[in-house]
Amino acid sequence: MRPKAHVRRASLKRVTLRDLAHFTIRTVKPAPNKQIAPHGEFDHLVGVRYWRSLREWRGYLYKSSRDFILGSKLDRRTKKAVMVAWPERWKPRAGDAVPFFDYEWDPAQVSLALKPLSSWKKSIVKPVDQVRYRDPKVPGYWASHLASAPVANGATDVHMVKKGWDHEHCYLCLARIGRKGDAFGYFCKPDSAWACEPCFKAYIAARNLSLLIETPPRR
Repeated sequence: MRPKAHVRRASLKRVTLRDLAHFTIRTVKPAPNKQIAPHGEFDHLVGVRYWRSLREWRGYLYKSSRDFILGSKLDRRTKKAVMVAWPERWKPRAGDAVPFFDYEWDPAQVSLALKPLSSWKKSIVKPVDQVRYRDPKVPGYWASHLASAPVANGATDVHMVKKGWDHEHCYLCLARIGRKGDAFGYFCKPDSAWACEPCFKAYIAARNLSLLIETPPRR
């Protein structure tokens, strides 16, 4: 769930993983469809939000960009909750205390925000050739990507756009970087991801995760 581009300011107070609501697992039970259901409780509910459009609360227990569990049921009075997930590489165990953040964000964004500064380089977006074609898997849909990447099998109306790939988007706020956007941004080569200057300074350089608990509802 990537936020809209107007989210570009951080709280004056720095927030770390330790400051997020933590869920302590008490038991792990089997659930339907080969899922598992960790039961436990939160230490506090700051950043634990109810989604009216979904008629439930949702969020993630975070271990890494790939190891996470999606939340399910919550009793706000007792702070007790039940998670439902498919067991992945991380096997949750009784006694684990894991940070939680809202469904508006995703684990890959959190992992990116915690990347060491040595992974980032201030850069400009240099326009490169782009290829566009009708996606054979989605009728009526046009696919586009860097010309250096292979075209999908069965693609039709394939054509090249000279220097058509002329901008990128901030992975945290979706702001444009390049043509009709910010003049420069910060590029994380290991993840092939970009961050705009405001997000880089406010969150990545400051090691500040306040965006996880202060973003207003947008659904």
